[in-house]
Amino acid sequence: HIWKLFFLCEITGGEPTVSLETSGVGFFAEDQLPTELSTSRVLLPQLRRMFDFHRNPDLPTVFD
Repeated sequence: HIWKLFFLCEITGGEPTVSLETSGVGFFAEDQLPTELSTSRVLLPQLRRMFDFHRNPDLPTVFD
């Protein structure tokens, strides 16, 4: 099975940093998403759906 989860988080302190799991850290508005994505990990339609859920948390869970 493959699971993909999106979490709504809030930075409460410290600084975002790279690690063994991340090569970079960035924050993007919905209309300013990077054109180059790691498509083996996330697709643009999935990110757009994530913003939909942020705007309307009452949307039903998506199972693909």
